[in-house]
Amino acid sequence: NTRGADKVIYAGYFPMGLSLDRIFTELRDVPFKAEVWPRFLRENAIRVLGLDA
Repeated sequence: NTRGADKVIYAGYFPMGLSLDRIFTELRDVPFKAEVWPRFLRENAIRVLGLDA
């Protein structure tokens, strides 16, 4: 499950919709491989938004 790992970025829907409890509870069930999580949660956004690490 690494296909497309460089093309996804985490985006929550708080406070407009889902509660933080629900977001973080369900996020644990996403079947990413360990090496995908840093890209999904941080590295892709840094790259796309042109931020300094």
